Amino acid sequence: MFVREAERRRIVDLAARGRSVRVVGPRWSGRSELLHAVEQRLREDGRDVYVVSAAAGIPDLEVLRFSLPPRVRCRLDGRELAFGAVYDLVNAHLAESPHVVLVDDADLLDEASRGVIALLHRQHRFPIVATALRGGGDHAVAWPAGTVEPVVEIGLPGLSPDRLHTLLVARAGGAVSSRLSARIHRDSAGIPGLGLAMLEGAIGHGAVRQVDGVWTGEDVWSPEMQGVYAAYLASHPAAVRDAVDLLAVGGAMSIPLALRALGADVLELLEQGELVRAVPAGADQLVVLHPPGLADVVERGGLTARRRRVLSEALARIADPRSILDEDSARLAGRLRERLQPGPDLPTPRRSARAQGEEFVGRLFSQHRALELTAAVRAWDRDKRVVHAARVLRLLLSGSGDPELAATVVRETDLGTDRDTFDYVELCAYRARCAVLRGATGGEAARELERAGAAGVRYRESLSSLAHVLRAELDGLDPSYEDVLAPRTAAPGHDGQTARVALAACRLIDGEHAAALDLLADRETWPALLRDSADLLVGLALHGIGRFADGLAHGRALALRARARLDGAAYVSGCVVVALCLGSRLELGAARRELFSVLSSGASALALVLPPDRAARVLLTSLSRFGGRQTVPVELLDLAGEDQGCGEALPFSSAPWIAAAEQYVGGDLDGLARTLDDLAERLRERGFRFAADATRLHRLVLRYDAEAAADFAGSADRLGGVLYRTYLEVKRALHDRDPDRLVAVAARLLELDVPAQALRCYVSAAAMYQAEGATAAAADARAAAHRLRSDDTASRTGELDLRLTGREREIARLVAQGESNIAIADRLFLSRRTVESHLRNIRRKTGAADRDAIARLEQGTAPADGWLAGT
Repeated sequence: MFVREAERRRIVDLAARGRSVRVVGPRWSGRSELLHAVEQRLREDGRDVYVVSAAAGIPDLEVLRFSLPPRVRCRLDGRELAFGAVYDLVNAHLAESPHVVLVDDADLLDEASRGVIALLHRQHRFPIVATALRGGGDHAVAWPAGTVEPVVEIGLPGLSPDRLHTLLVARAGGAVSSRLSARIHRDSAGIPGLGLAMLEGAIGHGAVRQVDGVWTGEDVWSPEMQGVYAAYLASHPAAVRDAVDLLAVGGAMSIPLALRALGADVLELLEQGELVRAVPAGADQLVVLHPPGLADVVERGGLTARRRRVLSEALARIADPRSILDEDSARLAGRLRERLQPGPDLPTPRRSARAQGEEFVGRLFSQHRALELTAAVRAWDRDKRVVHAARVLRLLLSGSGDPELAATVVRETDLGTDRDTFDYVELCAYRARCAVLRGATGGEAARELERAGAAGVRYRESLSSLAHVLRAELDGLDPSYEDVLAPRTAAPGHDGQTARVALAACRLIDGEHAAALDLLADRETWPALLRDSADLLVGLALHGIGRFADGLAHGRALALRARARLDGAAYVSGCVVVALCLGSRLELGAARRELFSVLSSGASALALVLPPDRAARVLLTSLSRFGGRQTVPVELLDLAGEDQGCGEALPFSSAPWIAAAEQYVGGDLDGLARTLDDLAERLRERGFRFAADATRLHRLVLRYDAEAAADFAGSADRLGGVLYRTYLEVKRALHDRDPDRLVAVAARLLELDVPAQALRCYVSAAAMYQAEGATAAAADARAAAHRLRSDDTASRTGELDLRLTGREREIARLVAQGESNIAIADRLFLSRRTVESHLRNIRRKTGAADRDAIARLEQGTAPADGWLAGT
């Protein structure tokens, strides 16, 4: 499948209607491939096409001469290559029949050739489809805007994970593991040419291999990738390549610091070349390299003479001996001095553990993660103290951890230090999780925790409480957990706080969500392990009791704080809570995007009590399958089936969900029901009522039957609140073919702010009424559905009106009509720069990524998810 099929269809449609198109994107974004696909489709449709392939270094008009068919080109052989002669020849060629003119790399087209095409366009009015690099504001880059009106601009952003995966599978000639695909997507930012080059380079150097017919491998970012990124940077000026070196070594920088270290002109060149991004970090914006993998690969390069010069010059600019350095400048200066005068070798994380200096929300860790881990390892290496070891293990468990480094820290840490601090408790908890990752059972890891609470340890009871919840998560819930943990919650200080977290986790596992929530107030001053675990448990409890709006707000706030703290565990927690709450509202696509962000980030929450890592991967695969995805989810199976070092106590943490999703796609709904019924019973026997209740409820949504619904009636009150009960009412009405009940439930769904599902209920009710011959009732239901569609469009437009100024709304409407920036400027008597400024504001306020997204917002045509009213 051609991965830019939607863009190709739109361009062909616009050209068929006589509209000219400008296709813009970064290097290696597939502009030429898209233009070739457009040419093929136009020729298949019977259109005549004149293809102009611009290239740097070709003299004026040669590009047009060489683009002509040989039978026409020969008429110029031996003649002087003059403007008039080329114009006459091309004109005669185009006059034979209506043409579409395709221009590849229009930003490289010489001025004389642009002039010939402009004159010919005025005479023949043919549509032009031109590709160009994004960025820059001069006429050459903007062409054909200003020459041809109107021009529709189509941007080529990075491919989505799904589309890049499809491309990688096609290039590899076989299945590609989802983890490999996600890592390539993360490091390439979805740029198709770069992603393909990474895959081919890794295969060529043996970093990726085929196992059981699937291409897999963890070490794609080996030193051999230097050549891939060197080729990616080759067309940029030397000053830009030097700046990339500095950012790779120096790490993420605040914008003021980047201006001092790089200079405004170079920073602007980096922005135009799409080699940097500004990402939020607390109240500041950090400049980081883009694509994300660029930083890691370039940083690995040795200290060449060129790099020494670049770093030395930057150090001289920021470390002026006549001034006092601020904290950021001093930190950067220290990094540069350290790189220029490397110290002794120290234990450092392997490649798989290094953070990438990348974006959040999707878009995730900055290079501060790598710097933090390196600093923690250095501190631990000096004294082997518990406090420093705890920090190292937490960082490893919060990202793509290095097992060898973790084993070294566990083995060599002096456990006689810091025994009267809570750091000792945190270290022991992290050691226990590392033991589980190495294959220990819950009981074995819990006993190790309890043995760590020997005489002389201050927080022995905290270790015992954590051991209790670890057993519950991995081996099953002890029915006496209340008797053991509840009395401990009255203890002062950290022992009482730990008992509250452990008891809340056990209550959550047991399906007692409200009781769990009651234990977790006033947690802001707790130690990191307890505070961050409590934040996760609060989000899960809000989801469990059906407070989905509150859970959504909590999860998003948690992920936002994680950006400021650069905390992988908190980021995973926030995204999972958001995904669960979105999924509960049947916004499956949005939930899936949150979970893909987790997968792409390489982050983990294994440093927390009751980590959701396994649930995130199983739920992502399940949502993909239930949403009808046919490619990536199949390749996600291996990842979802892996042991993530956590148990099945949370919903969607069990492998049978994957089998059920496959049965759903294959239409075996009876098999799906049996699979999920068996899973629910097994979870219930282990005391995992939260997971069991969620399994039974979703089984009824996917395959309803009255007997199972009656048996579940009591549990429905414990999970999900009124919204889940309403979903079951919808399924019952569909099962009974009761249109009156469907209409009543649709009204309730509107009250619960789930309009997309209400609309489906009205549509289904109208069909049932019509089948029964109740035409008046059918007309009423259709009218309700129509009003809901109209209200949805109006509400989207109204929301847009509230966010934008009058001028911005006017420009958004013109964008939706396909007008170019030049045309908008002429129509509104504005400069082109003013229009571009308004468009930046519109994108910032609405989150729209490009002109197409602005048009969809203006037209109120954003897609809706949902399958509740289906089979």
